[in-house]
Amino acid sequence: MNEYETALAAFMRKSAFTLIRIFPRRVSPRMKIPKHHLTQLLNERVMKSFYTYINEYRIAEAVAR
Repeated sequence: MNEYETALAAFMRKSAFTLIRIFPRRVSPRMKIPKHHLTQLLNERVMKSFYTYINEYRIAEAVAR
């Protein structure tokens, strides 16, 4: 799961603002991890839904910029 968490952070830095419609089924192949592992990572490690994670990331980045 640590590798998946690192991959998710890298993906977010690179693609959070370039993709208009982000869905787990589109993100997981780009990260090269199964969709259910992405969902499990977010639910168990980050304790957020996919959409909450994306939105909070985008808001935090916008505020930082």
